[in-house]
Amino acid sequence: LAPQWKTGFYHTAVEANVPITFGYLDYKKKEAGVGDFVYPTGNIENDMKVIMDFYRNISGKFPELFQLDERFD
Repeated sequence: LAPQWKTGFYHTAVEANVPITFGYLDYKKKEAGVGDFVYPTGNIENDMKVIMDFYRNISGKFPELFQLDERFD
């Protein structure tokens, strides 16, 4: 279980000047969808906190294998 997320997606979005869209599969609620989005500002600390907050209450198929990034939690 990795305590830190890879951040390449974030840096790619900053360089491309495109939003990061939050897709999800919530197995507990039996929901799937596209949630919110964030335009990365270049301030990875603040932007990743927004991302962590979105995924905080999503229940994956194997919740024991999911962990929020401790650097931004």
